[in-house]
Amino acid sequence: MKAGEIKRMTNRRSVDVVIEPVRFFSAGRLEPAIDCAFPPADAARAHRRQDESGQFRTMVLEVP
Repeated sequence: MKAGEIKRMTNRRSVDVVIEPVRFFSAGRLEPAIDCAFPPADAARAHRRQDESGQFRTMVLEVP
């Protein structure tokens, strides 16, 4: 694909799809959806929870 073809394919809407989340993040209006947090000592329990849930979960290992 040539550069001219890529430029023609790029429209305002596709740019907005990339820029809009950046605006939300910059304004402090975008927050991650964290299911739960575990201390490092419970990392094995966090892995078990992830495996047993049957779905993707966002978990955090807390760093002291």
